[in-house]
Amino acid sequence: FLMKLTVGYPSAEAEAAVLRTQKMGATVDHLTPVLAGSDVQMMINAVKRVEVAPALEQYIVAIATATRTMSELRLGASPRGSLALLRAARATAAAAGRPFVIPEDVKQMAPVVLAHRVILQPDAELQGRTGTELVARAMQSVPVPRTADA
Repeated sequence: FLMKLTVGYPSAEAEAAVLRTQKMGATVDHLTPVLAGSDVQMMINAVKRVEVAPALEQYIVAIATATRTMSELRLGASPRGSLALLRAARATAAAAGRPFVIPEDVKQMAPVVLAHRVILQPDAELQGRTGTELVARAMQSVPVPRTADA
């Protein structure tokens, strides 16, 4: 999974609507596509074309590396975590209509992409620490590249 998102519970009205839909026998067979496969492929290709400056690649690696040296973490973010963060930052830039990644894209996506990829030490868990909190702290230890340099 690329990222961990917390969705929460639906409102009472929305949940009741789900129940009504199931009562009527609605299944996935009755869904109407919102995009064609070619549209999805076009979006994937657009994200792949988003440019990432070397300074931002180094920023991503530095964030992952910072998680690997934290005493509260038994296991920091792996290189696959860095790749996932790169993909998410590219998608964020594309969704914003930009052909390039900016530091804010990386900062926005790092907690949701990396938090579930780190393993906390038992003591850190007992103290109520979270992966999100520790990734944020790792990010604070890494200088953010200036946009002009990125």
